[in-house]
Amino acid sequence: MADEDGIRLYNRHFPNPKSDIYPVGEAIRANVWQDIVARAPGVPFTNIGADGRRRIYAVQKLSRVDGEAPYFYVGVSILEEEIVSEPKRELRKNLLLLAAAGLMSLLVAYYAGTVGIVRRIEVLGKVANAYASGLYSERTGNVGGNDEISQLAKDINQIGTKAEIHFTEIKQAEDALRKSEEHLRIVSDNANDWEYWRGPDGKLKWVSPSCKDITGYSPEEFMGDNPLDDRQIVHPDDLKLWEEHLDLVLDNFEHHHLELDFRILKRSGEVVWISHSCKPVFSNDGVFLGRRVCNRDITERKAIEQSLTFLATYGNARSGKDFFEDLAEYLAENLKMDFVCIDRLEGDGLNARTLAVYFDGHFEDNITYALKDTPCGDVVEKQACCFPRDVRSLFPDDPVLQDMAAESYVGITLWDSAGQPNGLIAAIGRHPLKDTRLAESILKLAGVRAGRELERLQAEEALQLAKNAAETASHAKSEFLANMSHEIRTPLNGVLGMLQLLESTGPNDEQKEYLLGAIRSTKRLTRLLSDILDISRIEAGRMEIVETEFNIKKTRDSIRDLFEMEAREKGLCLEFGRDEDLPLVLIGDEVRLRQILFNLVGNAIKFTDKGAVRIDASLLSKPGDSFVRVLITVSDTGIGISEESLKSIFEPFVQAEGSYTRRFQGAGLGLSIVRRLVKLLGGNMSIDSSLGEGTIVYLSLPFKVPQVGEQKTVEHAVNNHHSPEHSPSRILLAEDDSLSSLTCKRMLEKSGYAVTVAKDGEEALKRLNAEDFNLILMDVQMPVMDGVEATKAIRGASNLGAKSSIPIVAMTAYAMSGDRDKFLEAGMDEYISKPVDRLALIEVIERVLGMKKKVQ
Repeated sequence: MADEDGIRLYNRHFPNPKSDIYPVGEAIRANVWQDIVARAPGVPFTNIGADGRRRIYAVQKLSRVDGEAPYFYVGVSILEEEIVSEPKRELRKNLLLLAAAGLMSLLVAYYAGTVGIVRRIEVLGKVANAYASGLYSERTGNVGGNDEISQLAKDINQIGTKAEIHFTEIKQAEDALRKSEEHLRIVSDNANDWEYWRGPDGKLKWVSPSCKDITGYSPEEFMGDNPLDDRQIVHPDDLKLWEEHLDLVLDNFEHHHLELDFRILKRSGEVVWISHSCKPVFSNDGVFLGRRVCNRDITERKAIEQSLTFLATYGNARSGKDFFEDLAEYLAENLKMDFVCIDRLEGDGLNARTLAVYFDGHFEDNITYALKDTPCGDVVEKQACCFPRDVRSLFPDDPVLQDMAAESYVGITLWDSAGQPNGLIAAIGRHPLKDTRLAESILKLAGVRAGRELERLQAEEALQLAKNAAETASHAKSEFLANMSHEIRTPLNGVLGMLQLLESTGPNDEQKEYLLGAIRSTKRLTRLLSDILDISRIEAGRMEIVETEFNIKKTRDSIRDLFEMEAREKGLCLEFGRDEDLPLVLIGDEVRLRQILFNLVGNAIKFTDKGAVRIDASLLSKPGDSFVRVLITVSDTGIGISEESLKSIFEPFVQAEGSYTRRFQGAGLGLSIVRRLVKLLGGNMSIDSSLGEGTIVYLSLPFKVPQVGEQKTVEHAVNNHHSPEHSPSRILLAEDDSLSSLTCKRMLEKSGYAVTVAKDGEEALKRLNAEDFNLILMDVQMPVMDGVEATKAIRGASNLGAKSSIPIVAMTAYAMSGDRDKFLEAGMDEYISKPVDRLALIEVIERVLGMKKKVQ
């Protein structure tokens, strides 16, 4: 046996199998090999062998496929003389033994012997031809004899058996290889990723067919005689990154696995994002064969990532309408659409109001439009709606589609947190939409935030409407309270003034009792008005805290002066106590402190029939030289408060005794005001009460402490305080209400003042221009010219000279929060609210006149 180059692969020599005349691995003699190659398969021929003797040869040639050059040769040879030697010996024997036989017998014998050997050779040749045809199951059978031919027949049979096994295995391997190649072809032809094998020289040895879908170029273009260099399709902005990657991987297998994201340009010019991964490949012997590469199209993933980044970062810094405009512009650019609108649904979803319209690179004005006969009408209450082409012909009554020659449409519904549709996003293009899935995915991502943003915008608008309504209601309430206060205080001022005037006429004891009851009722009604206004101020956040120095002894005296007579009439003891460590002079809002204590002491006396009411003040803590915290307790031995009533006692208009048979009068505002004022002053309040035994109210309030020198000065001034003595000053009273004018004029005249009356601001200006006055008492609400206008006119009148700086005191029924500041800003010097107490009025007048004298 020999291969295609004439090299012996197998040799068997008879009768000496170990003969090395025909060594395996060496070439067959050239003259013999030439005959073997030239001869037709199975045709015997003669030639001189390696031993120099003439031989008869027969050879079969084996090929894998018909028409291919042989790759395997099987041959037999035998000495020509051995084939004919045995018949010749038999012939000589027959001639000697049968000398009498004729020539004819010798010829017959010769022919018979020769034909028998040839027939045995023919059997061998037939089998050899079968092997040459690939029929390795053929066998020589029993050719007879015990000579070299029979031995050759056995060897040929063994060769056939081994060849049959060998070529069966080859066929099975080839079948398996064909199946494997078929599987590989199916996988590679249907792979979504662009894959290739780059050799050590950098050239591509194999490229998957899917490269055409991703790049627009065929595999042959990357592997032909003039192959396309992948650098030619890399995006210019990513070329440097790609070349750095190539420097790492070419002729280098140290980097086992590398990944890279970059962009390429398709043949059409479209930008595609690629996720590139590669790793080295080796043969079984460890020889570096290059790199196996997988390129995946991640354009959709990148688009979604960029959308998420926009929504989570840049878009998050914007809100409301700004966000919707930014989102519309972003969607138009990234979806390559010509028109994007973001709408809110109105009118039960039948109409839409645009929040942002981005068309051909600029924003359009927002409009309201009907959804009927538009693709937006189809998308409402659906997750998404897409018309990738011919949308204009599907909705012929939509003017926007017709005017812009629209071709494609994609839209989604926006949903609020309750799962109700509240808006929509629509994108329209003049070209067919290629990737509908990507467009819908990006819109759905944007829709999640847009729906919540729209819901927030609607909530803000609803909140603003509610705020406006609340402010309108609050303003109406304030105006109502101001008007009611003014309208009630004005007649109250007349009533209280007349009662005070009547009290000064020397009434008898019975008349004094009646007058005292009437004055108390009037003052109680005045306090009720003040409480209502205070509640309104606190609720509106307009209550101001004014800190001044005050002496706690003076505060104590004011409580005693107000409540001592009432306590004595009920047979109660009104007691006071003070910690010696507590400074006498403090800095705080004395007016609010008095208001708190007046309410608490008034309640204690009202709800106590026997026993005592006690007020104590002690130093609770002193965290620094300039701050102290004072504990004030108001205790009584009255009816007490039940546990149930304590839960609601601080609410406005709530009383502990809430039946028709209640014994104690009041509106139930006192404790509510107290609690709010304490909180406003930065303090704390608590109540300890036992039903039928009494109540203790604890107040913890912060105060500032003045410097030592200042404290002595203030204390000295307080201890030496007495009712001011006044000279008979001239006062101009501007008041339109005749009763208030009469009562005020008479009270002032009885106190020693000279009073001139003007019915409005204009008359007051005329009087001031014609006469000299020391002070003006100015009502605010008057006909012709009100008090504020009159004050501004006086302050700005150059013709009045020094009179333009005359002290002006507002005496008005306006007592709402901010009224005092408004009057002072207009140029007034002080403010006193109606109804006016005679002593309080005189104190204000003298204080203002005293300040004027100091300035002079």
